[in-house]
Formats: sequence, structure tokens, C-alpha cells
Amino acid sequence: MTAFNLKDSSSIVDGIVTEERQVSDKFFGICFILFTLIWVVATIFSYTSGGIMSIARVNDWDGILCGGPDALDYPVMYFTDP
Repeated sequence: MTAFNLKDSSSIVDGIVTEERQVSDKFFGICFILFTLIWVVATIFSYTSGGIMSIARVNDWDGILCGGPDALDYPVMYFTDP
């Protein structure tokens, strides 16, 4: 019985993989690319539609940003406990 020899069984020669490689999980690759594209679109939409401050600030039921240019008289918002 001969012992297993990694050097003779490996497809790595001088640090380079010599056999043909292929994708092992195509479904996850497609999901990852789709997820990344969704986040890129969401990022572009958030920057173009309201700027970065609209993400960090709270708005009222009319959609007016608290402390924004339309609500300078009301710099903070108070949330009641329902």
C-alpha cells in the first residue's frame, strides 16, 4: 500500500494552479451581485433625492425635516410614549 503524497497529487506547480478552475456556487454569486447592485441603487437614490442629512434627521407627518429650512422654528422633535 502506497502512502498519499500531496506533492504528486496536487495541481499546484511553482505556486500556480495548473488545472482548470470553475465557479463552485453560482446561485450565491448571483445573489451577492444582486444585493450589491440594490445597495448601490439605494445609495445613489438617497444622495440624489435628499442628501445625507435627510437620513440622519427625523421628519414630521408632512415630511418636513426637523430643523430643516422649512422648520427653523422647531429645531427638535418630541416623541410621546403611546
